[in-house]
Amino acid sequence: MSLTSFNFLDNQAARYKVAQKTIEESAEFIQSKIDTETKEEKLKVDKAIQELNEKIKHIIESKEVKEKEDTIKENNEVIKKSIKIGFETYKKICKIIDEKPNLTLEQRNDYKQKLYHKLLDKFMSEKEKELFSNLIKMKGMPIVFMGNPGQMGNMRSIGF
Repeated sequence: MSLTSFNFLDNQAARYKVAQKTIEESAEFIQSKIDTETKEEKLKVDKAIQELNEKIKHIIESKEVKEKEDTIKENNEVIKKSIKIGFETYKKICKIIDEKPNLTLEQRNDYKQKLYHKLLDKFMSEKEKELFSNLIKMKGMPIVFMGNPGQMGNMRSIGF
């Protein structure tokens, strides 16, 4: 390699550093200009956000909303109890099916499948059944069941 090649490399490195510094300075200038020229609008937006948060807080603390939150909690308990009873009933009926000596294994499985789908039909909407079915198909993946969305304490996880 000749001395000229090293001089060329030094020249490219210097050009790179100048370009990099120019980019940094230009970006700082743009950000500073934006900050300076939008200061008043930013203050207005901050004030509007603060007012919105205050209004939301007031709404959440209202009697109507508190009553609806109580209704949600009560209905969440009904849902949990209904699912528990439904699952217990499913297990009992499966046991009865298993104890029928005159049924073949295939017939037992058929009855259990019919019972399973009947249970899903009674408890879930079409959209929920589709989601549940897709989750069941993803073997090895944990499934998380939630009572009331937003209440992390009600989460249950099972794996298949």
